[in-house]
Amino acid sequence: MLIIFFGPAANFICVLPLFLVYLCGTEKILPFAAANLSVGLFNLLPVMSLDGGQLLFILLCRSRTPEQAEKIVCRLTFISVFPIAALGFVILFHSHYNFSLLFVCVYLIFALLTRQEKYY
Repeated sequence: MLIIFFGPAANFICVLPLFLVYLCGTEKILPFAAANLSVGLFNLLPVMSLDGGQLLFILLCRSRTPEQAEKIVCRLTFISVFPIAALGFVILFHSHYNFSLLFVCVYLIFALLTRQEKYY
């Protein structure tokens, strides 16, 4: 569980020194801190392919069977991905070229629908 958690935690650890450098007067470093924070938060979403989904599965297995935990994480994945995909469409239409969030959501949905292996 700690190994899975330290993926996003590495992003959060990088945010602190970058933000401190920003506070010292370097304006150009703030986008890097924001990018690390965004990636860390996105990776903690309860989506099966991301670290947040894996962490949730491990935590749910403590009180439920692996099959029940997998069903819960699968449902939360669908609940989580579709609003983010809608946000991806909004960003695409407003920016006229930035399709990265939409592409990631399409990938996550495709990975969920075509996955063959189980968690356990």
